[in-house]
Amino acid sequence: VPGTIRKKLAMLFLLSALPGLVYIALTAVGQREAAIADALEDLHGFTNQLADAQERATLNTRLTMENLARLPEVRQGDAVACAALFATMVKVNPQYGELHLVDTRGTTIACSSPGAAENFSKIKHFKDALTGRTFASGEYTPGSSPERPGMVYACPVFGELGEVAGVLMSTVLLESYGRQFDLRRLPRNSFVGACDRNGAF
Repeated sequence: VPGTIRKKLAMLFLLSALPGLVYIALTAVGQREAAIADALEDLHGFTNQLADAQERATLNTRLTMENLARLPEVRQGDAVACAALFATMVKVNPQYGELHLVDTRGTTIACSSPGAAENFSKIKHFKDALTGRTFASGEYTPGSSPERPGMVYACPVFGELGEVAGVLMSTVLLESYGRQFDLRRLPRNSFVGACDRNGAF
């Protein structure tokens, strides 16, 4: 009999506590859903902010490269003068990782980094700028080191007769986007990833 009484008391206790437990559970679910909704809203705002920043960065890069492409030393392919000019540009504008001037075969004529000679003949944005005769954006690249990834662009350089005499290449670092992420009040341990059209993360 005592055991039966204890069982009944335990059952009564559980029944009396049940509404409170249900309320706690529902409150926790509601708070979780509210937190998820807030995070999604913040993420949508951050995505739009990144898209606007990317659009502005691309426009600024285009204007900068088109102006560089008009300079006499660039049009003439003066390797020494261009190397000095590009090094100064990268120093003054830290958003740029590298600047290259390449010939129509993709071979480097001058670069902002000493000894960084490369061939770009098979690179998408080089071929797009060469054949399309206009500014072209490329794909994600790990850059000079995996710690400094960037987006790449190309701009044709025209000779005196209007022919494409070379192509300017630039890398715009993604570090500025990381700084924008740091300013957002996202939940702890959050991260934002981005992929190009090939799925490169």
